[in-house]
Formats: sequence, structure tokens, C-alpha cells
Amino acid sequence: TQDIDARHEAQQMAQDQVAPIYEEIYQDMVKLMDANTEHGDKLEKILTMVELITLIAIIAVIVVAIGGIIATNSHKKNLETRYAENMDQASYTMLMGASDAEDAANLINKVWRNAIYEDTDSETDKYTRPNGWWVSDFNDALRNLFADSTFCSQIADIEENQESVAELMKQLKNPPAGYEEAYEALKEYYSAYLELTNMATNPSGSLQSYSSNFNEADSNALNCYNAMRLYIGD
Repeated sequence: TQDIDARHEAQQMAQDQVAPIYEEIYQDMVKLMDANTEHGDKLEKILTMVELITLIAIIAVIVVAIGGIIATNSHKKNLETRYAENMDQASYTMLMGASDAEDAANLINKVWRNAIYEDTDSETDKYTRPNGWWVSDFNDALRNLFADSTFCSQIADIEENQESVAELMKQLKNPPAGYEEAYEALKEYYSAYLELTNMATNPSGSLQSYSSNFNEADSNALNCYNAMRLYIGD
């Protein structure tokens, strides 16, 4: 009986002493697990946030890249549109200048011929026979023509037209991709245009050579314009 009591007493003592220690260890384990769980939750939140930020950054990069591509394409399209408009304007301006030069050169040729052959004409008489008498030299008739205020105004318009076209051609020197062929055709047209307009602003040679050169220049300018029409708007 004494042994049993002693054993019970020992067990009770062990329970009284060990139980608090166990409970303390258990609570520490619970706290540790809670801490780990909380840390895990925080880590999960951090990882989720990192993933979200990464996704946003990727989307931002994609948006910026797409925006850059759109902006580049838009800029390229604007350049092409502006180039095409300038090309159309240059072609039209040359056509107007060539038409004026054709009229002026035809009158020069007529005055020149009538002064030499003394042909009466209501359009040229004031230059070839200003006082009712024929000029002694065709150069006098041409000087009378170029001294006429109306004709001088026509020549001034042609020269102004040449300046406008030259400025447009400077802007067209660097064609964008796809416009190289059109630019080559425009350059040929410009060369023919200059040849024709210079026939009006600065006539030279003999009557025969002037008439021949004018007809050739006039025909060449028309052919170049017709070729250019393939590349310009209606």
C-alpha cells in the first residue's frame, strides 16, 4: 500500500511539474506556428504583389511599345501624305508655268517671224511696226515686246513660278520608301519644264533654231507631264 501511494504521489508530482512545462512548450509551438503562418501569409502577399507589379510592368512595356509603333507608323504616314501633296503641288505648279511659258514663247516666235518677213498681224503690229513703219531689225521688235508692260508681267509670273517650283523641288529631294520612281519622273518633268520656261524668259539663237527648240521643249514637257500623271492625284 505504501508503494502504491508513493507511486501515485510520484505520478502526481511529475504531472504537476511536467504539465506546466509541456503546456509552455505547447504554447511556444503554437506561437511559432502562428508566426510561421503569419510570415507565410506575408510572404504570399509579397509574392502576389511582386507578381502584380511585374504583370503591370509587362503590360506597360507592351502598351508603350504598341504606342511607339502606332506613333511611328502615324508619323511615317503623315510624311508620305505630305510628300504626295507636295508632289501634286509641284506638278500642278509646273503645268501652270509651262502653259504660261507656251503662250509667251508662241508670241515671241510670232513677233520674231513677222518682223523678219514683215507680215501684218493685229497681235504683233504694235511691236513690229509701232509707228506704222516696220522695224529695221527683228531685235528691235523683240525689245519692244519685252518692254511691253503686259508682256513683262507675264514673264515676271513665269519667273515667280520657277522660284515656287524650285522651292518645292527642294522639299522633295528625299523621297520616302515607295516614292523613288515617282521622284525620278518628277525630276524629268522638272528638267523639261525648265527648258520650256527658259525659252520664254530668255530666248536665244536664230528664228529657225528657236522655233525648233521651242516645239521640242513644248512636246517634251507635255510628255513628261503625262508620264507624271501616273503618280499624282486627280
